[in-house]
Amino acid sequence: MTDLPFKTIQFVYTESKSDYNKYIQAFNTGVVKIDYNDVYNKLIKNDVLNHEPSDILINLDIIRRLKNACNKKEVKYVIYKLKSLDSEYVTDLKELMSNQLEQEDIRFEVVSVNNEVDTESFEDAFHKIYNIELS
Repeated sequence: MTDLPFKTIQFVYTESKSDYNKYIQAFNTGVVKIDYNDVYNKLIKNDVLNHEPSDILINLDIIRRLKNACNKKEVKYVIYKLKSLDSEYVTDLKELMSNQLEQEDIRFEVVSVNNEVDTESFEDAFHKIYNIELS
């Protein structure tokens, strides 16, 4: 990937974890991955009683990770793994992140790996939409 003068947050959707991992391997450096399930699992492991974390706690941790990533000069891409391509869910998530970051030099993109995205439902909210086929 090229050196960009701005940060890019990519919302990546794939039905296969192996396809997700293949996509991530295309980034050599300058990338931070954020995944709801990874955050959830880490919070459970860090709780001495192994209590299930609330959605609020998970979301706060995701926002914390996102802010930390966007404040690091060496980070060019933040990859957020989507659990759904529902247009309302993805657009709301983008708005939440955009409001929390309050930075104008951030691009938001949707990447669908081995799935077609209905671009009409996203085109007004995102800078770019990619449909990528991996073998």
